[in-house]
Amino acid sequence: MAMNPDIQDPAWIKSREKAWKRIKSNNRGVGLSGKDLEFIRRVCFGERVEDLWDGPGGMCPYWVSFWHYFPIQNHEFWREVLVHQRPRYQVKRGVESQVAQAARAGRDYSDWNDGYCGWDLETSIEFGRYIFGDRYKPEGYTFEGIAMPYPNPPGKIYIDWLRSFSVWSDSARPDAVALHQLELWVSVLPLVPGFLFSRRPSSHRDLMIAQKQLSSLLSLLARPVETSLELFAIDGIHLSDSDMERRVSVLMGVRDRLLQSDVRYELRSAIELYDRNVFATYAVDEDAPLMAAEDLSESEVQSLFRI
Repeated sequence: MAMNPDIQDPAWIKSREKAWKRIKSNNRGVGLSGKDLEFIRRVCFGERVEDLWDGPGGMCPYWVSFWHYFPIQNHEFWREVLVHQRPRYQVKRGVESQVAQAARAGRDYSDWNDGYCGWDLETSIEFGRYIFGDRYKPEGYTFEGIAMPYPNPPGKIYIDWLRSFSVWSDSARPDAVALHQLELWVSVLPLVPGFLFSRRPSSHRDLMIAQKQLSSLLSLLARPVETSLELFAIDGIHLSDSDMERRVSVLMGVRDRLLQSDVRYELRSAIELYDRNVFATYAVDEDAPLMAAEDLSESEVQSLFRI
């Protein structure tokens, strides 16, 4: 690999210093030796990047978190880590399972909330597309040229996107990974169970969280300014008029997309109900159909969202 960061660039050095603080914090109390710490520090600051695979003990024992902080992040590096290096430390069951394992690992390493492990927004978006693509493909998904099952079930993509959107909506950040993966979320809507759109409160924790986050999304799309101000008041956040205008524009873009005819009817209907202020809170309508959600066991609910 040709990994040649400009180690004299002041901006790059500053970003490395920030990343290094988080590396030390994340790995505190894991039995880090001075030799390992010094090796990782030098790699982090671009001095021994070609030696990453040959550090103390082969690859340092905490490399799973460290690779997020590698000086250069691109497809070449991700491929080397996920497809070639990671399987060296696990049981190999043939090329196909090795690459499938890499896709699942990428799923676990990617985070829908930008800023995770020091990645900037652009890197987070690019890595998400590398692993998931732009749309869910239940058939014909390929990773590194090999066909395999999609790394996440539709229910997990559904709830992960809502969670990420909720984190963004509670903040003053102008952009987020979720806003760039809206099409991925839209593509799983036809594949998730209908009771996820039910207005009757669920006793299942994950379903209840999904209902609340969907309710928050619908409130923002119906009353972007008022709902944003209510959310910001909790944490004392203040946006300038221009920032609020940009935020509303983003929310209206999301709304317009979710009202298009290819989006699941239950969601479009819920948006329209909110527009008419038919109910103030989405998940409290006792007359809404139960749609069999309460007939599921806890393990069945969990299987909707986890591998």
